[in-house]
Amino acid sequence: MSSKKAGVVERDGEAAEVVGVQGFSGVGYTAENDGEHLTIVIDLNNDGGISSSGKSQIIATSGGNIDAGDDGVKLGLNVYRKVMGSKVSV
Repeated sequence: MSSKKAGVVERDGEAAEVVGVQGFSGVGYTAENDGEHLTIVIDLNNDGGISSSGKSQIIATSGGNIDAGDDGVKLGLNVYRKVMGSKVSV
């Protein structure tokens, strides 16, 4: 997880000053916590590799449960798609 400077949010490649926003990112996603809303943007074109089981292509992950701000909010994120030809039992 990499942190961005609190209060600065990138929108369309330009920095916009937003008071009290905490931004952070992980594999295939960026997120912002403004104290009222946790906004997550996922790049569905991201290739995060194949899962350890070989059944899924990882699109985005937080790599476990992480702090999503200073207000006690936690985030556990996994976005994936089934690998063609794999047989996944439910």
